[in-house]
Amino acid sequence: MTEILSRLSKDVFEVVLFGDSTISNSPVESWPVVDCLISFFSAGFPLAKAIRYVLLRKPYCINDLTFEVMMRDRRMFYAQLVGCGVPVPNHIVISRDGLGDMCN
Repeated sequence: MTEILSRLSKDVFEVVLFGDSTISNSPVESWPVVDCLISFFSAGFPLAKAIRYVLLRKPYCINDLTFEVMMRDRRMFYAQLVGCGVPVPNHIVISRDGLGDMCN
């Protein structure tokens, strides 16, 4: 993350970091307002909360947070690959949370 951010020209971009305290403890309405959002995956990152921020402020997103939801669920990820014609290993989908039907 720091390597990517260090390559952004300070003459062109003002980088605003949302600290852990802001992300974890503050409502999205009080997060800084930005024109463009870059979000990096990390364990414990409140993805649903970040999606609420994007829906509220509508920044340009470098990475699609709603697509990340799909990428975190192997069933949906495989369905996406199959839908795009990408070969996947033979597999069986077992859904214990009722979301399996969404993946067919």
